[in-house]
Amino acid sequence: MANIGSVQYPLLIKSGGKEVILSGVFHTFEQNNVEINFLSLTYFIEFIDSGEKSDFAWSRIDSQTAKMILTNYNSPTGTAINPIWVAINENKKVYLTLTVYSVAKNSPKTIIYTFFSGENVNG
Repeated sequence: MANIGSVQYPLLIKSGGKEVILSGVFHTFEQNNVEINFLSLTYFIEFIDSGEKSDFAWSRIDSQTAKMILTNYNSPTGTAINPIWVAINENKKVYLTLTVYSVAKNSPKTIIYTFFSGENVNG
C-alpha cells in the first residue's frame, strides 16, 4: 500500500510478468563493498577493478548466503546485471537485478536494485 496523505492506495508494479517486491537506490560508503540482508538471506557484493572489461560472478556460500563479484563496474552511464534467481519466498522464485553507476574508478558507487517475485517453484 502506498500512503498519500491519510489515504492508502494499493501499489503493484509488474514487469515481464514478475511483481516488484522491493526496489531502491543507495550509495556505497566510499568505494566499499556491500552487504544486503533480505528475506533472511545475506548477499555480499564485492567490487574489483582490474582492467577494462566488466564482468559479473555469482556464487552461493551456503543456503543463506551468496556473493556477487562485480569487476570493473565503473561506468557513469551504468552497468547492469540481468535478473538472476536468488531465492524462493512463499513458493515463488525471487529475482534480483542491479544497475551500478560510478563517476570514476575510485569513487563511491550508486546502486539501483530491484527484487522481483516470479513464478511458482512447483508449477
